[in-house]
Amino acid sequence: MKITGENLMPDLRRQVELLCATPVGSVVLDRDFGLDMSFLDEPVSVAVNMAAAEIAVKLEKYIPALRLVRVKADYDQAQDGTVEMEVIVKNVEQ
Repeated sequence: MKITGENLMPDLRRQVELLCATPVGSVVLDRDFGLDMSFLDEPVSVAVNMAAAEIAVKLEKYIPALRLVRVKADYDQAQDGTVEMEVIVKNVEQ
């Protein structure tokens, strides 16, 4: 998953990467941190939409300085069950 955005500081990029790479329920003192990875079992187009919705909600809760602009999917390898996603965020504090 690629994280991009205008004026995105490296520390905020790392926070988004951590949030998106962490399965919900795996952080001991905060079981809600991370993404619900149930979208991985869905058809590709549904999975991208579910991931986008989940990312938007979790960004608002855990990284309020950022807002989700868009999740862009590269479907080139979709027949293999692989989709590369680009998460585009905006820093609302600048």
